[in-house]
Amino acid sequence: MAQSPRDVLAMINRHILASERNIAEQRHRVRLIERNGGDVSLSRSILKNLEDSLRLHHEHRDLLVAGDTGLQRDQKEVSRPIANSASFAEILDVLVRTAMQQTEGDARAAFYIADAGGAALYHVIGMPQAYAKHVDGFPIGPQSLACGLAAATGRPIITRDVIEEPRWKPWLWLAKEFDYRACWSFPVETSAGKMLGSFAMYYKEPREATQRDLDLAQTLTRAASLIMN
Repeated sequence: MAQSPRDVLAMINRHILASERNIAEQRHRVRLIERNGGDVSLSRSILKNLEDSLRLHHEHRDLLVAGDTGLQRDQKEVSRPIANSASFAEILDVLVRTAMQQTEGDARAAFYIADAGGAALYHVIGMPQAYAKHVDGFPIGPQSLACGLAAATGRPIITRDVIEEPRWKPWLWLAKEFDYRACWSFPVETSAGKMLGSFAMYYKEPREATQRDLDLAQTLTRAASLIMN
């Protein structure tokens, strides 16, 4: 069933509010890094992508409202929606694109969200749907691998080469089909330690993570926790 113009307007307004919240958080993070004398280039890149996404949401809303006089009236009267009702897939896609930009296109990246019971992960954004259908429901636990293990232990799982990792043996067909050899998985959690999901980066060739790679992942997962919480 197609969405009505008012439903679409409400959805866009939710996206705008969520984007504004995350931009405010990211600007605060940039100021803190600057105050401590740190390198803000990555944080500024994330901030720019978030601002670009917000601008597109505003343009979309303006075009929709301009074409419907009833919506023009509604837009003047509408109350600001609750932030956590917004769909976050589109905002997380900003972080996926940031990861790809920072690796100059060498990596693919994806986010996965944990179910309510913290037992399994489900693809949100980043990889093709053909991939998602194979990994949706991926178990979280100490006997798992990749993102499932990262979510269970709360620490990064860096697999330089999936062919060399015994745990990957049942999944090598998937890595071959989607053409990657390195798989790095990172937990996404709140500052209080609540597990929300995971972030993954995939490379065509075997690859060890550098300190810069780990710093990039930490920045992206911290931003993602604000969106997913």
